[in-house]
Amino acid sequence: MLIRKRVPEIMDDPLLAPDLHEAALQGLERLNTLSDGVGVLAGPIISLAEKLNAERPGRIITVLDIACGAGDLPVQLYAHLKKRALNVRVHGLDISEVAVQYASAKGRTAGSGCTFSRHDVLQDELPDGYDVITTSLFTHHLDPPEIKTLMAKMAAKANHLVLVNDLERSWTSLWSVALATRLVTTSAVVHHDGPASVRAAFTAAEMLDMARQAGLNGAKVQGHWPCRILLSWQKH
Repeated sequence: MLIRKRVPEIMDDPLLAPDLHEAALQGLERLNTLSDGVGVLAGPIISLAEKLNAERPGRIITVLDIACGAGDLPVQLYAHLKKRALNVRVHGLDISEVAVQYASAKGRTAGSGCTFSRHDVLQDELPDGYDVITTSLFTHHLDPPEIKTLMAKMAAKANHLVLVNDLERSWTSLWSVALATRLVTTSAVVHHDGPASVRAAFTAAEMLDMARQAGLNGAKVQGHWPCRILLSWQKH
């Protein structure tokens, strides 16, 4: 088994030059598209939307994506759900002002109607009023106590569904991500941070154990090829 090891990621450095930060965000966007990050999230949200719409046709489904980074997942998720004729509103949060500005510009260009704002999800309370609260590629930046606190916050605020999408720590993931970063981007930041993210990630069993300790009883973890896991929890 690949032993978990956290190495400081360059994108976490608040002094990273904005141009290098934006280039890295672009590279990560390509990696998200390659690994079908939207597809990982869309299935459970569509199932929930169909159930809620059966109860009240035309209902607006509200989604909050925390630590949204470049904003590509919220924008693509919005477009994906709209193609299914679902009424949806998506809002992204990130602690980085550079990321929020980048994501906001992407949302305006795409005409998606997605909105973004700066928010420290570890220090501040999450906003109310969202059916689904998601986070992608964020938990590997955190230690287990922080993840359990975050999961508990998400479960407390989500009206219906919590989705935690991240890399799975394994040798297969490490090799896949290391190769993919070299193929899709010239960003040295991504070349370093991609493999570092896999080494800092968790296994499916570890993720499920943290969810249970956070009080998300009944949570499930599903693997998604080539290197993703999705933890889902539904409020009853």
